[in-house]
Amino acid sequence: TFLFANDSPRREGANGIVANSLHPGIVTTNLVRYSVPDLIQSKRDLAKERESFAGQIAAKAGIRNPDEGCKTTVWLATAKEAGEVNGKFFVDPALEYPGATHEQLVAAGDWFLVSGTEFLAPQLNYPAELFKWRNEANASKLWTTSQEMVSKFTV
Repeated sequence: TFLFANDSPRREGANGIVANSLHPGIVTTNLVRYSVPDLIQSKRDLAKERESFAGQIAAKAGIRNPDEGCKTTVWLATAKEAGEVNGKFFVDPALEYPGATHEQLVAAGDWFLVSGTEFLAPQLNYPAELFKWRNEANASKLWTTSQEMVSKFTV
């Protein structure tokens, strides 16, 4: 979806089509029950958890409850200002990445690696490598391949 959202303004922007992408974080719905069963919402006390050091670390790591996880999706679908941007990637409502400053992400309590000093960030070459694959060549290839795959099903 990142590559489609990036390429959509160039291909469909003149038609009034808006496309953005987002990362909701690790949302503790029942979808995580097989990978991290202790994180499902029914087993968590969010208020108590947020007061603990471990809970604060979990929040910074992007672990969110369903209400927190849907914020950006709902904002992109309903906010007037969201309809005025196109081809962007959001980590929180109105918080575009890359583009948001480190201070904005910290103020939002966000979880994205942006300074390069976080645990493993230097070894992973973050944030420089985070969106290296998001380029016009890959977007074009994905668009063309997708069109080829669905062409026999379209009228």
